[in-house]
Amino acid sequence: MKKDVKAAIDQKNIKKDSMVHNSAAGLIATAIYLASRLLITPYVLTCLSLEEFGLWSICFVILSYVALGAFGVNTAYIRYCAQYLREGQHNKINSLFSTGIICMAVLCSLFVLVLYLLLPFLHQLFNIEPVLRPLASFMFIGTALIFCFDLTVGCFRSLLEGMQRLVIVNKITTLASFFEIAAILILLYMGVGLQGMLYAYVIRTLITTLLCMVVAFRLLPSLRLSPALFNREHFQQLFVYGGKMQVLGGIAMFLSSLDRMIISVVIGLSAAGLFEIGRKFPYTARSVSGAAFGAFLPRAAQLGGGWERDEIITPRKRALNYLEIILFAFFLSVVPLFFWCGLTAQQFTPSLAFILAVSAAGISLVFGIRIRNTSLLQDRINDPQMRTLYLQGIRHINILNFTLFLFLLPVAPVLIRAWVGEGYESGVPVMIFLALTYMIHQGTGPVGLIFRGIDRSGRELEYLLVQLVLVLAWLPVAALQYQLTGTVLAIMGSTLASSFFFFWRSNFVFQVGWGEFVRKTMVPGLVPAASALVVYLLLPLVPYNGRIADAVTVIASGVLYLGLTLPLLWKLVLTDDERETAMGLIPSFLRKTSAAS
Repeated sequence: MKKDVKAAIDQKNIKKDSMVHNSAAGLIATAIYLASRLLITPYVLTCLSLEEFGLWSICFVILSYVALGAFGVNTAYIRYCAQYLREGQHNKINSLFSTGIICMAVLCSLFVLVLYLLLPFLHQLFNIEPVLRPLASFMFIGTALIFCFDLTVGCFRSLLEGMQRLVIVNKITTLASFFEIAAILILLYMGVGLQGMLYAYVIRTLITTLLCMVVAFRLLPSLRLSPALFNREHFQQLFVYGGKMQVLGGIAMFLSSLDRMIISVVIGLSAAGLFEIGRKFPYTARSVSGAAFGAFLPRAAQLGGGWERDEIITPRKRALNYLEIILFAFFLSVVPLFFWCGLTAQQFTPSLAFILAVSAAGISLVFGIRIRNTSLLQDRINDPQMRTLYLQGIRHINILNFTLFLFLLPVAPVLIRAWVGEGYESGVPVMIFLALTYMIHQGTGPVGLIFRGIDRSGRELEYLLVQLVLVLAWLPVAALQYQLTGTVLAIMGSTLASSFFFFWRSNFVFQVGWGEFVRKTMVPGLVPAASALVVYLLLPLVPYNGRIADAVTVIASGVLYLGLTLPLLWKLVLTDDERETAMGLIPSFLRKTSAAS
């Protein structure tokens, strides 16, 4: 009996260590890749015009929509590969992959055909000048073809992730990214222009795919692919379970690309280029933080969760719940419009606009109360392990988030000037507002994956619906009335409102009070906030002496910021268990060196 207990404890520790190391590997690989992208951007801007740089960004806005067809499929690959490997049913993996490749090849072919037919419409939609349209057509089709190739044979990477070989995957992607960067530098130097960015992207994709394929066949020699292995059961697995994930991914991708679409349509490609410059560092920090999310889904699936009751909510009841949430978000969204929108201000007197705004706020409050009362009748998790995973997941990600994003606030003007030079000052408020937004919003990432792991993805859908309604209401108005800065403020307001809605709903599920939630997940952010304030107060004392001096100032500020933040986090914030886990991530030879000294 004691041996069984000890074995169970050892297995639990192994899974915990695997989760931590996979998260750390993702963080390191993503940080290396994104840091390299940041370093080459100034060089890219010297070789491309701002319009071409904005066009390159629009290519990936379009590609995000073809990714909708693969989002749920890749999640299904990972889940069912892990299940079949655990059960030793390797033949089912062969059938799953064969079915998936055939289906994705058909879907991707249809997408490329539709994209080709829609090229004239896309030129008009994104306000592309006639002189740039041949180049835009080439870039749209070219990026779509290589992206579709990646989606079709991406099952090999998913297999490695399902086998928990994330360290191998991250090594491959990091190596491929270095080849891409070298190709970009060489091709742009040779004067290839924007097409060089596409060719470098092709090189990265081919290297990643081929290496993942080779490793997958070596680790799983029984892996076979054949059209004869197409299976209806696996088709349903990919597109029924995957369909749920696809809906969530579709809404999320639409939201993430809508800002650039509206900016390019309403303000222009130059504004889209400025937005891309301003969002680059916050987006980089968000990607680094998001690289740690992947381990939460399998961990939650492993725990399962203990529910107070296991009732199945009828489709009608679920639809009514979603309708109430949409109405709540709708009436909430119209409240500020009576004060923002110049057209509304001309149609209504200030007193009438105020009355309408208060009325809309009251109706929204009524729906909020109804949503709360509905929650009292729905499932709650009484599993302490799941509750701990929920709180610690947000806490650990927030410690990382606050440390990354708060540094960007005081150094934003100097950082952009050092990075791309003068003349891009409009990107400063974009960086500041998006850094504040992502700092809070990234905390929802682990929560969403936990819900997916226990097959309660409807909770994530709720908050995405709130964000969708708010974005559709606020973004176009803000872009028309207040141009780029107003657009970013609308993004900030809609994202933060939906994030806190998600936390509110999730706290109820995991039986966590707001006091405990704030104390454990938000208060740790006070330490990096204090360090950021010190940097903010010292930066005005440094005179401007050119881009190189600005770069040195940013580096020195970063060293000071980390020198203040990390010791305080270690002493004041981290628990003994968290310190032990952090020490476990340090290479053994460094720990020995530190101990010897």
